Amino acid sequence: MEKSGLKKSTLLLVAAAASAVSVAATLLLVSQPETVPSEVAVQEEKKTKTLANGVIAPFPGENSKHGYLLEPNRIPRLETCEEWDEFWVYAGPAVSFEVAEKYFEPLMAVSTQIYDVNQHLDEDLDGVVCFFENAEKPLANKDPNKNQEPQNLAWQEAVLEVRAVINSESTRNYPLDFAVSPNVVESHAKTIRNGVEQALRFWGPFIDSDRPLAMTVVHPKDKEWFLKRWEKLGRDNTGEFWWDLAVPNGGGAVGWTPAGIPNMYFMAAEQYPPPRGPVDYYVHEVTHFFQTVTFGASGESIAPCWYGEGTANFIGFSMTYTNDVDRTLEEFASTRVDRAQILMRFYDANGGLTEKRLIRDILNFPKGDETCQHKEPAFGYNLGMFVAEKLIIDFGFQAFIDLTREMDKANMANAFKAATGADYEGWVKEEVIPYLQRELPILAG
Repeated sequence: MEKSGLKKSTLLLVAAAASAVSVAATLLLVSQPETVPSEVAVQEEKKTKTLANGVIAPFPGENSKHGYLLEPNRIPRLETCEEWDEFWVYAGPAVSFEVAEKYFEPLMAVSTQIYDVNQHLDEDLDGVVCFFENAEKPLANKDPNKNQEPQNLAWQEAVLEVRAVINSESTRNYPLDFAVSPNVVESHAKTIRNGVEQALRFWGPFIDSDRPLAMTVVHPKDKEWFLKRWEKLGRDNTGEFWWDLAVPNGGGAVGWTPAGIPNMYFMAAEQYPPPRGPVDYYVHEVTHFFQTVTFGASGESIAPCWYGEGTANFIGFSMTYTNDVDRTLEEFASTRVDRAQILMRFYDANGGLTEKRLIRDILNFPKGDETCQHKEPAFGYNLGMFVAEKLIIDFGFQAFIDLTREMDKANMANAFKAATGADYEGWVKEEVIPYLQRELPILAG
């Protein structure tokens, strides 16, 4: 829900997944003899048509392997590039392969039909939707490697490790105390329950508890019902505060009672149905359940701003499509760009990506500040995702499990030392900050 900004060139080719979106991978190369006999007809010229905005489009249409529906009644017409960025996970699309080949953008997709419906978003008529509109574009005839940092593929290895460890454990059906408010659409409740149960099967073997997870799905019309359920569950730290945050767009939360007992909530409605297919949303919330049931209120008190939401983000996005690692990596690559852009807009406007500022934002940022979670740049979600990424790159996914189990220590430094053997502050200063200073500007473009 925090995504914003226009797509930019990532300058990072997702090696494990590039074939699904690379324009070059969609072309068929056919060897030709040195001479063509006179009786062999020359290949017929490709047919084209002129769209309403004057852009030339191939006929019939062309499409890369983007996975979006092409039926006329299934292609949405969006009104702004901000809305487009929420909907479309790649760059573009370009109206044709010929247009896409003009630009250096590994994540460029092609769809004549989708471009046609949303051609009004191509303000500068370059043949690509919401792509550096009225600005300089990364051209393919320029050397993309000139003055370019080496590609960082370590984050992908971290994603693969998360998936390997979670999938290697035997699954466990975790007990639920499941309740649904009166106005929730039945199919919405079923979708959410299926997603949470799948995430619990992944996390179950790591959870040292048999207490049923109190899971509640609510509709924005059912506030009174929700408050009664919330009272019954022990008045955890969600209540009306979470309700007011969730009503505009929906969402999920895990709260805990004064006794440290976690409860999970989701809000769904006709205007914001729950996601089907990708499970990052559900894995994210169940990661919070694992954290809370493992370390309770004492661990929450020492956890820095980056830890809770940042680790849940990285682990959730790593599991987006449980049976499709390529698509998971593709979408995560786009997410990393989005989050880097949010962060760099903030840092560029506030003195830059300095060591002093990053030390504050990682080591000492107050969790009660609204920019930790609820207001951009949402350090907990966005900066935290990259810190969690570096944690798993440097120490492995097991280090996150161990760190969570050590969070009942007196402070974060002690817990980190027990889990990783490393000095927490030293790791942040010597490893994390240089990583962020290198990675975020490249991603943001």
